[in-house]
Amino acid sequence: VAKFASHHGGQQVGQQAQKVREVCEVWGSGFQDKARDAVDQAPLMGHQAEHMMTDVEDMARLVGSNDVAEVHFLGQKLIPDADNATIVIVFTRGEPLGALKTKDIVDDPLKKAHDIFVRQHNHASRETVKEGLDSLDIDHVTLGHYQKVVRRKLLSLFQKSGFKVTTFPSIDGDEIFAKIFLDPKGEVIKDLAQRFSYRMPFKAEAYNKVEAHGIYQGHQPEKRNGKAVLAFGTYKRDLGPEGEPSPFDEFRVVDAIRIVEMQLNSWVSLEQLKRQGIITKYFAVAQHDDVVKLHEEWLVNRRIANCCDFLNLSVATKIFVMPREGTQQGLLRNFFGEEITFFFRWHAFYTQMLCILGVVGAGFHLAQNINIEVRRVAQIVFTCVMVVWATVFNQLFLNRMARARQDW
Repeated sequence: VAKFASHHGGQQVGQQAQKVREVCEVWGSGFQDKARDAVDQAPLMGHQAEHMMTDVEDMARLVGSNDVAEVHFLGQKLIPDADNATIVIVFTRGEPLGALKTKDIVDDPLKKAHDIFVRQHNHASRETVKEGLDSLDIDHVTLGHYQKVVRRKLLSLFQKSGFKVTTFPSIDGDEIFAKIFLDPKGEVIKDLAQRFSYRMPFKAEAYNKVEAHGIYQGHQPEKRNGKAVLAFGTYKRDLGPEGEPSPFDEFRVVDAIRIVEMQLNSWVSLEQLKRQGIITKYFAVAQHDDVVKLHEEWLVNRRIANCCDFLNLSVATKIFVMPREGTQQGLLRNFFGEEITFFFRWHAFYTQMLCILGVVGAGFHLAQNINIEVRRVAQIVFTCVMVVWATVFNQLFLNRMARARQDW
């Protein structure tokens, strides 16, 4: 922003650069100097940059927000701006700012738009193409016009879905980021969860009025190793007595991501959007606080890390830490989802079981050095041990994952 203001000027741009300078201490002294130069030079450059005022104002608000936190990456300080974002979609801008060749010709544009907006499993999507695509009902249009119409239609669908959408340009200006936000504590996610028959766990409080039945003692969930095992059910807003809170647990961020993807896939083909070059990528947003918490409470063994810091052996914090299956708070599952957490569970258990096999294997390796007869016997015995180890490993892991499915 400071570089832009210093080169293109404008009295108003200079005033916004002044705001940036006042709060850009989080960026370091180098940025402060550039912003200071911008303030000094901007009034002398005229008003040829006033059409870019919106970008400068947005950056001033971003830097001046109260949620700024310093993140160090490749020697630079970054400002996380993942608030109010569930999924981000990235659009390419047209020339000269971006790589999109807006003057290229698109043949049969209405058919291509139908490939995006008509979904076979959603008959209502056929009605959406009857609005907002009239200008594409000709033999061919320019790529710039086609992209403009399709993006306007996308924005309309996002808003009708109840999503909060905000857009902003990339730092170098060649792409547009669209942040799609679905509040996990809002009302829209409840409607969508019911529409998609989304499965959610019940709260522990939902068992308070459940009477005893059979071996079930009543008024509380079943427990395993002191941990409550909650039942799952298809989400319904009106389940339970009127006027009382929902018996279902609160939605997690990963639930919001899945529901947004379900809604998007019901109305648009994201793969067609990428294939036609309307978007370049889309991805779920990771909150910086969640990443830090996951790193501190799951990835790093604090005892080993403190010892290695004392001995100045930072690499050892990774070498001597055994992978853990997860945490009592479910941080891994809440961040990555169940499928990826399943892999981590398998990998952690496999590594731990290999330690047992490694100790046994080391003993047999030493025994082979006694004589040739002992070596032959050791090889046969170790083969039997391997068979038994593999059988035990598979069965124990099946048992663990059966428990995990019950918890999840």
